Amino acid sequence: MPLFFGNHRFPIYLVSQFLALVGDRATTLVFATLAGLAAPDNAGGATSLVAAVQIIPLFLFAYAGGALSDTLPRKWIMIVVDLVRLAAVLLAIATAQTHTPSLRGVYVLVFSLGVLSAFFNPAKRSYIPFLVDRTQLVLANWYVAVSEIIAMGSGLALGAWLLGNLTPSECLYITGSLFFCGQVLLWFLPGKASADNPSDEKTPSLLVQFREGWRHVRENHAVFAVLIRLTLPYYFGVGVIYAGIGLVAGQIAPDNTGKIVGDLLFWLATGALASFALRKVWQHFAEPLGASLSALGCALGCFLMWLFPGDIVLMHAKLFLCGVFVGLMYVRTNYLLHLFAAPAFVGRVMSVNELLGSFCFAVSAGGIGAAGIYFTPTTCWIGAMAVFLFAALALKSTAILKHPDNVARISSTLDSSMP
Repeated sequence: MPLFFGNHRFPIYLVSQFLALVGDRATTLVFATLAGLAAPDNAGGATSLVAAVQIIPLFLFAYAGGALSDTLPRKWIMIVVDLVRLAAVLLAIATAQTHTPSLRGVYVLVFSLGVLSAFFNPAKRSYIPFLVDRTQLVLANWYVAVSEIIAMGSGLALGAWLLGNLTPSECLYITGSLFFCGQVLLWFLPGKASADNPSDEKTPSLLVQFREGWRHVRENHAVFAVLIRLTLPYYFGVGVIYAGIGLVAGQIAPDNTGKIVGDLLFWLATGALASFALRKVWQHFAEPLGASLSALGCALGCFLMWLFPGDIVLMHAKLFLCGVFVGLMYVRTNYLLHLFAAPAFVGRVMSVNELLGSFCFAVSAGGIGAAGIYFTPTTCWIGAMAVFLFAALALKSTAILKHPDNVARISSTLDSSMP
């Protein structure tokens, strides 16, 4: 466990983000329930649209967040943003106690949380290369992915349990407090703030940083290939799956959609957690074959959900299988971007990843959620299967990742970091 013994910064980072993400997932689930209650005639569509509304600000503001994370200390960006998120949740509690929740009000609050996430996520994801040695980058990404998956599953389970026993306002008191608990730990993160950034040199303006970041993405062909052929189909396909889950929840329990969504997403997250057990096997598949097989596995999971509708228990098993390959695709994406991005641009590269991913997620989940009455879960499973099949074929033919220099770079990092 070299990442935990002799490295005090990485464990603190991991635990703090775990607590914050538990609060984020549970809070989103409460808002999904409020949206379903505010639109009983289209509870499934309104619930699906919550995830898209929260993602849209990432498309609009994530690149600005990435530029800031390459300039300002990432630690303080995360602390300030999560404290403001806590304030937004407290405002939601006060509003819910004095007014009947409206669909527009729910979406405004969810959108506000998404704006804050647009600055939080790039800082969080670009922090990793500065907390661990480069030879530990693969293992660090695995631990972060596993931590996020457990946090999402725990947050969904917590949110579903709270919604079954408490009012939405009472739930928000508990979920919002986790934002505060997570960021208190970051205050004790050792090391100078300047060490969280590659250099002390400041570019003259955000506009200059924007241009330099986009130029780096365009000219770094390996980064560009990962973004186009892995990030885009991954988020688009996952967005369709989320929309399908929202529609299922609207059919089963229109008066408490958040509880059903939490239950189904918990099994998707559990499958993604199980993907950690395959890390030693999966490293033997050279890129781009490993990423292509991950996409093919996601397509298989969606195919089974379409072919065998079954009851809720059978759906748990199919979502678990799909989650295994979703987890493998997720880790591959972040690891390859960390590996190929120049240290001075890692924040902006990860923010472009957020930007493109949020756009695809918003288009797929948001489009289906907005037109929920015209879609069924079956059409969602077929659509997601088609997206992942396309990704598998596109990734298999990605020549830049087969370049000898890139193959050697990936192989040396895997060999030195995997136990």
